[in-house]
Amino acid sequence: MNRMEKLKSEKEGLAVLSDIYVYAKRTIAEIPDDDLFRMRWYGFFYRKSQSSFMVRIRVPSGKLTSKQAEQVAYLAERYGDGTVAITTRMGLQIRKISLEHIPTVWETLQEIGLDTRQTGFDNIRNYMNCPVAGLQENEAFDASDVITELTRKTLGNPAYTNLPRKFNISVTGCHEDCGHSRISDIGLIPQVIYAENEFKEGFRVRLGGALGRFYAAAAEDLGVWLPKEQAVEFVLTVLELFRDHGKRTNRKMARLHHLKEELGLDQIREELNLRLSLPLIKMGVPLSKANHHDHIGIYRQKQKGFVYVGLTVPTGKMMAHQFRELARLATHYGKEDLRLTAQQNVIIPHILEQSLESFKKENLLKDFSYQPSVLLRGLVACTGKEGCDLALVTTKSAALNLVNELENQLKINRNELRIHWSGCANSCAIIQTGDIGLHGTDLEVNGKYVEAVNIYYGGEIGPNAKIGTLIREKVLVSDLTDTLIEILTDKKYFTGIELRKTF
Repeated sequence: MNRMEKLKSEKEGLAVLSDIYVYAKRTIAEIPDDDLFRMRWYGFFYRKSQSSFMVRIRVPSGKLTSKQAEQVAYLAERYGDGTVAITTRMGLQIRKISLEHIPTVWETLQEIGLDTRQTGFDNIRNYMNCPVAGLQENEAFDASDVITELTRKTLGNPAYTNLPRKFNISVTGCHEDCGHSRISDIGLIPQVIYAENEFKEGFRVRLGGALGRFYAAAAEDLGVWLPKEQAVEFVLTVLELFRDHGKRTNRKMARLHHLKEELGLDQIREELNLRLSLPLIKMGVPLSKANHHDHIGIYRQKQKGFVYVGLTVPTGKMMAHQFRELARLATHYGKEDLRLTAQQNVIIPHILEQSLESFKKENLLKDFSYQPSVLLRGLVACTGKEGCDLALVTTKSAALNLVNELENQLKINRNELRIHWSGCANSCAIIQTGDIGLHGTDLEVNGKYVEAVNIYYGGEIGPNAKIGTLIREKVLVSDLTDTLIEILTDKKYFTGIELRKTF
C-alpha cells in the first residue's frame, strides 16, 4: 500500500473537520503532517512557501450570486491577500489565509451556500457545465438540474471521498461542449432522440479523459445513449466502479483512463449494465458542433429582451474590489447572477437590452473587456510560483508580459489564438488543449537552475478535442518571446500571423 492509500485508510478525510478547529488555535508545526494533508478534503491547501493556506471554493456549473461574490471578496480582503482567482474548473480560489482564520472562512462560506469540501486530492472536483446554461436559444436543454442533484448526492458523502485518484465530471446540454467533456473522466454531452412519438432528452457518454504529469488522453465515446433521468444514477455507478476497481497501487496509473485501458469499453459497459437499474442503450451520433465557444462578447438570450455579456478576466486573477464590482454590476444590471467559465472569465447574464449602452460605459470594463485582443482572449494561466509550491516558473504576470510583447511585435489576423501556461507538469492550465501550451520546468545554466518551459502545439478543446504535441523542450523563459514569434510566424504551424513592419 502506497503512502497516500495508507493515509486514506487510516482516517476518513472528511473526519478532519473537528481537528481543524483544534489546530486553528495552534501553530502549523503542531499539526501532524497527515492531518495537514487531510485538510485538502475541506479545500484548505497549505503553502509552505507562503506559510499560509490557499482555499479552493466549489462553484457547481460556475453559477454564483452577487451576494456570494461579495462575501468571497470580503474574505479575500479581510483574511487573504486581497485577490480572487477563477480556476479552469469554474471555481474560485483565495490565498494567504492564516491557520487561525480557517474556521471563520469555512463558516462564512457555508452560511452563503458555498462549499470547499472535496475540491482537492482523490475527490470529485467541481462539476462543469456550459456557463450560459439556460440562456441560449440553441442549447439542446439545460443540464443544470443534473449537476444540482449530483452535488446533493456526493458532497459530504464518504461513499465518494476515497477514490483512487481525482475525478472530473462535465455535464452539459450545450452543443459546443463548453464544459470540456473530452478531457473529463466522465463527459455527458447532449443528444435528443425521437422515440415512441416524442422527443427525449439525453446524453452521449464519454469516459476517461485526463490531463496530467504522466499522461494526456481525450475521453472515449462509450457508444451509448443515456436518458437524462438516468444520468445521476449512471454517474454514481461509474464512480462506484472506479472506487471499487481503480488501480490504487501506482498513482501514476490510477485515473479512470487507466481502468478503461485495462478493461476496455466492452467490459466497462458490461460492468455498468450489471449495476444499473436499466440497461444502457447503444445509439447514435452526438449533436455537438465542430466549434467551441468562449462566450466572450455580447449575446442575446432566449429570454426576450435580455442579453448576457462575457468579460475577459486576464489569467483569471482579480483584486477583491474588482470582484465586488462585478457583483454590483450583476445586481444593478442583471438578476444578481454571475457565471464563471473554464477559460477563467466571467459572464453577467440577464441584462436588459435597453440598459446595455449604460453597462458598456462602466469603468470596470476597461479592465475586463468584452472585446479583448485575440491573445488576451485566449490566455489561460495557473497560479504559478506566485502561490503554488509545485510550480517551477512564474505564470500569471509572465503570461501578461508575454502577450504584451507578442502584440507589440506581431500582426495577428486570426479570430482565435489560445496560449495556456502551467507552472509545472500538472496541467492545471490544461496546456495540452491550447494552440500553444507552455509547461513550466527549469534548466541548469552555469550551475544555477533558471526558469524554462516545454512548448506544446496544436491542442484543441470542444467537440474535436485533440491533445497537443510537444515541439520544443527546455526553452528559457528569457528566450520565450523570440521562440514563440518564430513558431507563430512559421506557416507550418500557423497562418494569419506576421511580424509588424518597423521603420
